[in-house]
Amino acid sequence: MRTASECRAMAAWMDGLAARDSSLRLRAEWVGMAAYWRDLAHQADWQDRYTARHP
Repeated sequence: MRTASECRAMAAWMDGLAARDSSLRLRAEWVGMAAYWRDLAHQADWQDRYTARHP
């Protein structure tokens, strides 16, 4: 699994691709993938916090 910061960076990159894509359908795909990466970042944050409390 990637770190939360790596996941957030991927989400930002996907958002940038969505902003530059002229096709509405492809833009929606990029936005969906960005949301997926943001969710992974949230999960990674949660796992890091859990691991820190339960070594």
